[in-house]
Order: sequence, then structure tokens, then C-alpha cells
Amino acid sequence: MLFTFADLDARRKAQNALRQSEERFSKSFRLSPAPAAISRRDDLVFTEANDEFLQISGYALTEVVGRTAGELRLWEDISAGRAVEQKLRDNTFVAMSRCG
Repeated sequence: MLFTFADLDARRKAQNALRQSEERFSKSFRLSPAPAAISRRDDLVFTEANDEFLQISGYALTEVVGRTAGELRLWEDISAGRAVEQKLRDNTFVAMSRCG
């Protein structure tokens, strides 16, 4: 018979720390007063949006998830929207401001 003993305490601690970190991120994302959405990098399809984003866009979460900003017609200036989307694909910093 062969027995293997492993100390799983370190692994449990790491998993617990990861879970707590994910919970903190989720809570801060959801409760943020700034509109925010998360999209996949390769195709920019939304996977999540916070309540402020939904309020400003006028869409429900079920309408946003699985679609792109272009499909939702979120860009007033289509060429500016494409430029922002390219920066996101290139992992370049994007500074957005809202006027008015």
C-alpha cells in the first residue's frame, strides 16, 4: 500500500483568500457610483454591468450581457467608439469623460 500525505491547509487558505477577494471585487463593482461594464477582450462582448451603467444606458442586465457596445448603440460618435474599442483590444489606457 502506498499512502500520500499532503498538507492541504495552505491550499484551503489560498482558496479562501481568492474567494474573499472575488467577493470584495464583486461588491465594489456592483456598488460603484461610476457606470462600469466588463467585456471580453477578444470580441468586446459584455459579460457584466453594474447598476449605474444599466441606469445610464437604459438597458436591463439581460439586454446587455452577450452584446457589444455597437450592438447596443452606446456610441453617439461611431468612429470615436471604434477608436476606444481598438484601444481596449490593444490593452491601451482609455480615459473616458462624460460631459453635460
